[in-house]
Amino acid sequence: MIQPGQRRSSAAYGLSAGSHRIAVTFVTRRYTRHNGRMKRDTVNYTVVGAVVLAALALLLFTLLRITGTSTGEAAYSARYDNVTGLAFGAPVFYEGFRVGHVNGITPERKGGRTHYRVDLAIRGDWPMPDDSIAKLASTGLLADIAIAISEGASTTMLKPGAEMKSQGGGDLFAQ
Repeated sequence: MIQPGQRRSSAAYGLSAGSHRIAVTFVTRRYTRHNGRMKRDTVNYTVVGAVVLAALALLLFTLLRITGTSTGEAAYSARYDNVTGLAFGAPVFYEGFRVGHVNGITPERKGGRTHYRVDLAIRGDWPMPDDSIAKLASTGLLADIAIAISEGASTTMLKPGAEMKSQGGGDLFAQ
C-alpha cells in the first residue's frame, strides 16, 4: 500500500524498466512516455466505430448494386429447350429496356426430354402482360445471350412467380 506523500514506483503503474518507450492503456486515453515526459493521446472510439460501420455499409451497398440484387424485384420463370450461351446474371430486356436479370437456370427432365427453367428477377414496379413472350436473343454478333421480352396486348397482368410464355432464339452458329 502506498502512503500519502510517498512516490509510486513504475511497477504500480504497470510500467516496466528497460524500455525507452512505455505505454499504459486506459479505457479512453493512452499515455506514452517520451524522454521522461508523459504524453496523453486521446482516442475517440465512437468516431472510429462509426467510420468502420459506414465503410461496411458502403461495401454492402456496392455489392448489392453490382450484383443487381435488390428487394424490389418480382420473380418470374420461363422454359426453354436450349439455353446455349445464357448465363446467371444475363440481362432481361422488355421491348429494349433493361428491367432485370437471369436469377438461375435449372435443368428439368420431363417426358424423356430435358427442358431448362430460367428464373427471372424483374423490377417489382414493372407490369407484365400475361401474353408477353420471353425470347432468347443475342445483344450483338459476338455478345452474350439475353432474354428479350416482347410486350403482349392483354390487360391482365402476370402475378409474381408465374411462368411466362417462352420462345427459343435462333442459333446463328447452329446452321
